[in-house]
Amino acid sequence: MIHFDPHMTEHDERWKPDQRETWDDITHRVEMFLAWIVRQAADNVVVVSHGVFLEHLFRLKAPEGLERGHRRVHNLDAFSCRCVSRDGHFVRLESWRQI
Repeated sequence: MIHFDPHMTEHDERWKPDQRETWDDITHRVEMFLAWIVRQAADNVVVVSHGVFLEHLFRLKAPEGLERGHRRVHNLDAFSCRCVSRDGHFVRLESWRQI
């Protein structure tokens, strides 16, 4: 069963057609996304996203993986990882690897 976050909408209200997203904006989306992931009642979740979003997520939450030779995350790259949470809150990503 898919659970939808009431704060997530079909149209991103923070997006502006005449202004690029800042790194702070992407960081905010990463934090909202991880909070959403933690609330899902599922053992496995597949995420499809732009490479820049995933690269920023990994740089914030699992930089050691990028330091092992993953210079960039590109569209169509595939990764596997485990999202660790405690008491309903995101703790860390672990065991991530490019597949």
